[in-house]
Amino acid sequence: MDGPGFDTVIGRGLVEEVSAALPAYGAFVAAEPYEAVAARLVRPPSWSAEASALDRESLDVLAARASSSGVEAVVGIGGGSAVDTAKFVAWRTGLPLWQFPSIASVDAVFTKPAGVRVDGRVRYLGSAIPKVVAVDLDLVLGAPPGLNRAGAGDILSCHTGLADWRRAAAAGDHPQPLEDDLIALAEGWLLALDKQAEVVAEAGEDGVRYLVGALREVGTTCDAAGYSYFEEGSEHYFAYCLEYLTGLHLVHGELVALGILAMSVAQQNDPAGVERLLHRLRLRHVPEDLGIDRATFRSVLEALPEFCADEGFPPSAASALDEAACSRVESWFSWSTRETPGARTPRVSPGAH
Repeated sequence: MDGPGFDTVIGRGLVEEVSAALPAYGAFVAAEPYEAVAARLVRPPSWSAEASALDRESLDVLAARASSSGVEAVVGIGGGSAVDTAKFVAWRTGLPLWQFPSIASVDAVFTKPAGVRVDGRVRYLGSAIPKVVAVDLDLVLGAPPGLNRAGAGDILSCHTGLADWRRAAAAGDHPQPLEDDLIALAEGWLLALDKQAEVVAEAGEDGVRYLVGALREVGTTCDAAGYSYFEEGSEHYFAYCLEYLTGLHLVHGELVALGILAMSVAQQNDPAGVERLLHRLRLRHVPEDLGIDRATFRSVLEALPEFCADEGFPPSAASALDEAACSRVESWFSWSTRETPGARTPRVSPGAH
């Protein structure tokens, strides 16, 4: 793909073509897509390790293995966990990096730092630039369609991220002054997503090509700016808080989509329009569909202001939630009385973390 950003190729047969030219390498993989792709690797890895835990301690162990194994490169094969693991190891070891994303679900493959969990909290560490991001359509289109639709989450998040940035900056309470060029880019991404909603929902080749291009532009812009306030705000803070409190590991784009709708209610920022677009995208965003019951959802909302303060996040709708706002957000959703499969009680009570 042309333009600024990581060297990215998209097409068919790329697993065979790119892997044939790789030096000896260790692979960090997601199990299911790796099973589907392993036989296609013309040059298989010297060894592979499943990338499931993104805590700092586990990643340090994997980096030590890569350093001592004699491999000449590292490769990520999978979704966000695999590409973040490969980025972290490449950064720690200085080994060159190749990426084979298996889904178009997140912009992580197009950004330099790795999303790492330190004491259960997300930290962005390091800096790694891949030699190539090879988006093999045969691999990506073999994923469940919902995982590819989830890529829209890190684009639609501009809706709430921009609102947080604008409001805090207007109040003189944000660390980064507004930048018109970045705002214009983010608004353009939102307009394009609206136009491409049905294509994304189909989760076919055209949708994947659009999402890869859009996520590459988002990631490139975040790296160049050195921050992501135009794309990351209260909706991501909601997602980080929920993961921290519950220990749940959900599809990033789906959890962010729930955060976008919830925080657009808190912002009074066209939540009905957001919900319509989410339905057009066929992007899962209903709490109970994601395994989040009403009590858990409410406890996350109540914990958000203190969580944001502890994390040092800029002011946002998440940090300003009061009792009335929590109730307004909670009431937006329809709740059943059944027990939600997979729901978990928060591991700490609001205010205790």
